[in-house]
Amino acid sequence: MQASDYSAPIPHLAVNDGEAAVKYYEKAFGAITQAKMPAHDGKRLMHAHLKLGKGEIFLHDEFPEYT
Repeated sequence: MQASDYSAPIPHLAVNDGEAAVKYYEKAFGAITQAKMPAHDGKRLMHAHLKLGKGEIFLHDEFPEYT
């Protein structure tokens, strides 16, 4: 997808458990996972892109070591 394909702002959520959040959005709202990138530690998500109806959501795990 190119930046020009986005017609509205996309929420980018920082969550405590990225994999659980993805599963929740899939089950509760019928979201479709477009992409997932694991973090280098193999335990957290660096990025997830979910399609939710005509909208999109980005999310990632919290990384307190970088704040």
